[in-house]
Amino acid sequence: MSVQEEQQVSELAEKDKLAVDRLTALFDDGAFTEIDGYAKSASGDVEAAAGFGTVNGCPVYAFAQNVNVNGGAISVAQCAKLKKIYDLATKTGCPVIGIYDSNGVKLDEGFEALSAYGELVKASTAMSGVCTQISIIAGSCLGASALMANMADVVIAVKDADFYVTTPSDVTADASYEQGTVDILADDLDGALTAAKDVVALLPGNNLSPAPVYDFTAPSVAVDTGASAMDVICAVADAGSVVELKGGYATHCVTALATVGGTTVGFVAFDGSAVCPACAYKAEAFVKLCDAYNLPILTVADADGFVKDAENAMLTAATRMETAYATATCPKIALITSKSIGGAYIALALAVILFSGVFYKMPAGKEWLGAFDFTTLIGHFGTIAGSKNNFTGAGGDSARAGFLFSLSLFPGVMLALGLIEVLAHYGALRAAQVLMTPLLKPILGVPGYTGLALVTDFQSTDGGAALTRALYDEKRVTRKQLITICAWQYAGAGCINNYYSTVSALFPMFLCPVWIPVIIIVCLKFVGGALIRTVLSTVYKKDFENDN
Repeated sequence: MSVQEEQQVSELAEKDKLAVDRLTALFDDGAFTEIDGYAKSASGDVEAAAGFGTVNGCPVYAFAQNVNVNGGAISVAQCAKLKKIYDLATKTGCPVIGIYDSNGVKLDEGFEALSAYGELVKASTAMSGVCTQISIIAGSCLGASALMANMADVVIAVKDADFYVTTPSDVTADASYEQGTVDILADDLDGALTAAKDVVALLPGNNLSPAPVYDFTAPSVAVDTGASAMDVICAVADAGSVVELKGGYATHCVTALATVGGTTVGFVAFDGSAVCPACAYKAEAFVKLCDAYNLPILTVADADGFVKDAENAMLTAATRMETAYATATCPKIALITSKSIGGAYIALALAVILFSGVFYKMPAGKEWLGAFDFTTLIGHFGTIAGSKNNFTGAGGDSARAGFLFSLSLFPGVMLALGLIEVLAHYGALRAAQVLMTPLLKPILGVPGYTGLALVTDFQSTDGGAALTRALYDEKRVTRKQLITICAWQYAGAGCINNYYSTVSALFPMFLCPVWIPVIIIVCLKFVGGALIRTVLSTVYKKDFENDN
């Protein structure tokens, strides 16, 4: 072999080495095993390196595009090699890390390359939400490569790297970070690899595996009034464990992965400003990520409602965020640090409207508001065909009539409990705790979240009773408070429904507005509850000495 030939071989070896060196730096020392190292394109080039090993002790599959060979262009051979990595990772439940450095699809392979790329995209899509995917943008990431990289759960980019789908463009990773496309921005490749290792250590390998558990150091950050969202997160999370995602985008909302007691938790923290559409989209995406891998979500609620916008983009964004929270099956915890205005109070307002009888009997021209009343929602049984009798029949009281009557109650009770469950999920209990405690605590000695059960009792005694029982079972109320609540509910139970259905025939004879007796009934309910509370605190005081 001539000197020139030896030099050419050496140059080719150096070209092929770049991708391998990057993977070696990613994996733990001595843990990288290359797969299909001799798989080459039609031109004889090794366009990408791929293999498996461990990253921070976690099994991982990874690949790296070789920008020194045809600009890292995606060929049929490269697609086949990368698809094999995805298939193996899916079968074994391991994460996939891709180091991207490519100018797009190899054009001279035409439709064959596009078809192979389609199969690669299909494999990545099938893996979405099943196994963790991480992208590292090491240099150029254009066209088809940009699409693949952006499909990952977490996108990490080196500062000043190119990251766009269409050419020509001057969109750098810096700009993508500010637009929310890039989750973590690193100063150099070493920083990007370190960030990837941190993410791997926090996320489970797949959606059936628990997150890794580590030894931890308790947080050393103390917060006070006016602390930033990140300060609150650091005060809860284990020391040195916080990894922020999308830190350059929608900065009034902070999303981060961290450990609490050695276990991974997702944080969504608002900084006290009004929630904007971008913040809502950011929270939505992060909640979906946590839900996919069953990570607990701790939401630091400190938001001054939603921003007002003329285009109504806030409505769409808020709906998507609320839907993400509502459909998430992972554990969810809310930490209200200052104010939480918006969705929770809307849910409470809906509960009041549904069960309080506000829209039970509306004047002419406003009857349509009755559609929002619980009594209207449950409807009523009509008469039996060919008879003047209703569902319960006729003939006086009997076991059969009693059974049919109780059977007719089931739909209403089921609807009431369903509505309460939905409203409670959207924060109605939390809102009631904030707004109703100043009223209920002094008079009845019960916490504010019992207010939802009390409001429900206006029309659905069974729904109110079920919610009260749930509060007691969850140890939210004591036995003494339970008796007080029951006394309140028993005094004029279902007063709105019973009043309008039973007394309506006497309305023409009233010398006062029909709503005045309702107010008197509600006041008497409070009198009855307060009287029982007084008796329990005096005559029967000893019976509750050990109550907790």
